[in-house]
Amino acid sequence: MNLIKIIAIILCIFISINTGAENKLQIHDRGMDGNQRGYLVTCKNGEIGSIINHFQISESSKANPKRRDDMPFPGGGDSNSKPIKLIKTCIAIKDGGQKCQRSWDLRSAAIASCSQ
Repeated sequence: MNLIKIIAIILCIFISINTGAENKLQIHDRGMDGNQRGYLVTCKNGEIGSIINHFQISESSKANPKRRDDMPFPGGGDSNSKPIKLIKTCIAIKDGGQKCQRSWDLRSAAIASCSQ
């Protein structure tokens, strides 16, 4: 009797783990390329999209270091790294072009990329 309960519990756990993984929107960091950071999006329906964040590297990091739109340099960096400012976020659309907005955060852009 205990063996049947153990097998049933393991089977339930295995099924819930597999079904949960299929229904998630996944965003994978593809790294920096100059003043851009790329992301690969795996949509809930299995399609793949892409996101590109465009940055501007600030030369005056000491003038106002706590500005809200400045972020520390991605990838760790040291204390001498210059802060960067997010200019725009773009998604690739199916006709080969890009659709850009300044107000997108990463998750909103991923959702928009999946709906294209």
